[in-house]
Amino acid sequence: MPRRRSGSSRRRAQRIIARPMEHPSEEGEPLIFGWGAHLSRREKDTLRRRAIMAGAGFVASLIILILLFAYLSEFLFQARATVARVGNTSISADEFSTELGTELAHRLYFTRQVQLILPKLVAEAVDDPARLSNAASRLLAEQERQLQFLPSSALEQMIDVVIIRQEAAARGYTYTEAEREEATENYLAEFDEIQVRERILSFIPPPPSDVLEVTPLTADEEIRQSDEMLMRAELARLQSATPTPVPPTPTPTPEPVTPTPLAPTPTPVVDARIDAYLAGTGMTRETFEDRVQYAWWRQQLEQETIAAVPTSGPQVRARHILLTSEEDAALAKERLDAGEDFGELAAEMSLDTGTKEQGGDLGWFPKGVMTPTFEDAAFALEPGQIGEPFQSPFGFHIIEVLERAEDVPLAPEVLTQLQLRAFSQLLGNSKEALNVTRMLTQENVAWAQRHMPSPPETQ
Repeated sequence: MPRRRSGSSRRRAQRIIARPMEHPSEEGEPLIFGWGAHLSRREKDTLRRRAIMAGAGFVASLIILILLFAYLSEFLFQARATVARVGNTSISADEFSTELGTELAHRLYFTRQVQLILPKLVAEAVDDPARLSNAASRLLAEQERQLQFLPSSALEQMIDVVIIRQEAAARGYTYTEAEREEATENYLAEFDEIQVRERILSFIPPPPSDVLEVTPLTADEEIRQSDEMLMRAELARLQSATPTPVPPTPTPTPEPVTPTPLAPTPTPVVDARIDAYLAGTGMTRETFEDRVQYAWWRQQLEQETIAAVPTSGPQVRARHILLTSEEDAALAKERLDAGEDFGELAAEMSLDTGTKEQGGDLGWFPKGVMTPTFEDAAFALEPGQIGEPFQSPFGFHIIEVLERAEDVPLAPEVLTQLQLRAFSQLLGNSKEALNVTRMLTQENVAWAQRHMPSPPETQ
């Protein structure tokens, strides 16, 4: 029978078992904070290697996470960022990037068409080929200048697309096969030799014999024509898009018809032009058809809006004196109140060089042509009445109304201005009603430029 150990012997044995084996020849420094002093050098080296591997794994995992986040941010988060809202419709950065690349390709294609057609036009020019070449250079320079504003104009066009498609649906616009073919012809006409030539010719300045003197734009011209160049260019585009003249009186709106999609069946000639355009822009056929349909509906809406503008209406004939300061205006008003002739005082004091020699006479004008302040002051007066001085963006005015009538035919240039302004107002009112919000940032633009489809010549 084995001999049972005493309590003290058992405790001593337990202390010996609990104490680690000592290897004096392999002892080293503790690993950290005094821990690990009892381990052998081999065990310490193993732990160090494991710690290094674990640290390296952690750093690698962190790098992978950072790269993954950067990838998701570049290709997912930023792509889904909203750059504009039109009512309940959101425009994403990804959609904006596609439109930006598409519009850039469209404009570069036009530039190449000008460069291709120009030598033939110059060779056929009889009078002055250099003037034609210089006009083409000015046209191309203007195209280049407009590219600086391409991001904002592309976004605005996307907003217009949403609004016009909604208007087309609300007004029951159709898009039949015959309309689609005409719309395609209109869209491609921009690149025809005749249209390109007309665009170039529009940049030829008048001959020196027609220019009597170079003077700054007068105040009444500024008031009437602040956006004349933009409106005339838009009217020329609209008129060239369809040979049918716009009727002077409103036409009844057709009964609403639900548009039915039709499979495109272009003629061989048109099909070849489409293929050339698609090859030159890198655009897909689906994108092309969408752009053609939008251009057609925009044209219909423009024509309907223009036709609704009355060709006559209430007008006043007035004259004014333009002055730089409130003090000068008060002095002029005192002299008028003292009985001096308005026309003579206008010739003496008015800064409006375009009307002062005519006694400040502005002729007839309706509402919607002058600045709101000027218009309100003029239409508040009765014939023969001289108003109090007031300020406009051009200075201080004194107005005398000479005549007023409730139904006077509009001058052609005034009618054109009102017609184009009516369409701009329609879009503006729609944007206000839909609470359009633009959230495009420089970061969005930079991202869109990195990811937009490249034009064919740069691929």
